[in-house]
Order: sequence, then C-alpha cells, then structure tokens
Amino acid sequence: MVRPFNGQDQSNNSYSLRMRASREGMHISGAERILPFERLSTELTSLLIRALDQGIGNPDEVHFSIEEIKDEILYAESLPISTILTEAVEDSRKKAAELLFINGISEIAIKRAFDNISKGASPDGNNMRGAMILDIKTGERLEPDPYRGIRVSRIDFLEGTENDLKNEMKRIGINGHRIKEALAIATKVIMAVAKAELCWSDNPDYTTGYIASKRYGYVRFNDIKRKGNTKGGRAFFVSGSNINIDSYINFLQIKPVLIKKITPGFIPCKWVEFLRRYED
Repeated sequence: MVRPFNGQDQSNNSYSLRMRASREGMHISGAERILPFERLSTELTSLLIRALDQGIGNPDEVHFSIEEIKDEILYAESLPISTILTEAVEDSRKKAAELLFINGISEIAIKRAFDNISKGASPDGNNMRGAMILDIKTGERLEPDPYRGIRVSRIDFLEGTENDLKNEMKRIGINGHRIKEALAIATKVIMAVAKAELCWSDNPDYTTGYIASKRYGYVRFNDIKRKGNTKGGRAFFVSGSNINIDSYINFLQIKPVLIKKITPGFIPCKWVEFLRRYED
C-alpha cells in the first residue's frame, strides 16, 4: 500500500542528493539519497568516497546535485529478498529466464533483454546509464533515448530502516553493500506498473544479478555473469499497450519514494524449494 508520507522527520526540508561519476563520458558510478538538510554534508562525503572506490576505474568527473523536495513523498514496504542457489552462469541465467517467463514475459522479450545487457544495451555497444523499458510481448524497446535509458531516481530508505535491512540480511544469511540500492530501485520499479525487472551490475567483481516482481519479490541469482565482465544493466518489462509511458517514466525519475518497512525475506535455497514456496 502506498500513501503520502506525513511523518514529522521528512517534510519540505527533505532534499534529494544525487551523485554521478564518469570517465571519458562513460558512466561508472551513481547513487542518491533522500534526507534532511542536516545530513547533507555527511552523506555528500560518503557518496564522494563511493564514486572514487567503485572497482571500475578512477572517474575524471564527479557531479553532485542537491534539490529540495517539494512534491509529496510516498512510502512503501520493500520487496522480500530471496536468493536462488545455482551452479554456474548458464544455470543462473536459465532459471532467471524461467522466472521472467513465469511472470508473463514472452520468450522473445526475455532473449532481447539478456542479449542487450550482455553486449551493451546502448546502440554503440556501451552500457547505458539507465534502464531499458521493454514490452512484455514483443520485446520492443520503449524508452525514448536508447543511449541513456531511464534512470530511477528519488528513492531511499527512511532513517532507521537501513538498520532493519542489515538485521534482516544477517537473519537470512546474505551480505553485500550493493543490495540496499538495488532493493530500493526494484521496489520503486515494481510498485508502479512494471511486471518484472532484470538486472546485473557492470562492476567486473560483482557477479550477482536479480529478477524483481510483485509476486516473487527481489530474487537474487549468484554468478549471472562471469567475473571480469564489465557489461551490465537493467531492463523493465511493461505492457506497452496498457500504460502511458510518459507518466511511467515521470514516476520513476521524479516521484519521491521512501521505504519505511523491510518485508521479511528467505534463507537462500534451491530452485525447486523456491517454487514450492509459491504453490497455490
């Protein structure tokens, strides 16, 4: 359930802090926070450290943007976290594709998403800064700029909820600092109209990817790519005939959303056990 947020600690003095790092025009790192004025300087320093230590290469440009949030803030519960235990890249990709198919994504749309991310989703063969938007039936790309894609913005955890996430991750036996941002993005993507999301990182040392959907939550697959591979990206799957694409993009990029509650997740398991959990 999504409602306007009315808490006293987040109001018109909340700010969107965004960071983007690049080298020779290529995006290599990005992050953002929604936070009160008094936390801006501390978090700005934290994002600068992240920009300089992301495992891809030293940036030659780092840009920060700080904006006061004047729109109403929505809040939501996070997607539950699951992890599928797989044997290798081929096994991870096969099961990730099966999960997308179970969520109503056509085989051609699934293939195009995997192919595009694997080779570099931009028409010039590079990684995109943002995500592709694909029609669930045809696989047609719907984002207006295939070089940039769609960047999900203005999403964060309510203060205190990050500790809840850390405790939940410890409870279910997983770790990784990248989960926080990915979970936040996936939650916002799925709370609108997307049927599913496919994602894996362009960081050569991080090989875990995920599928997100409303029914199954945030589902991680270890080794969805080989270590050393610098290709990565995101694909959002939507029913192109049933949505206003401009309104959807505006929601993803502009509407502020705070995650106020962490939904309980699950201990890593094998594929069969995962499917059994959702049997009717």
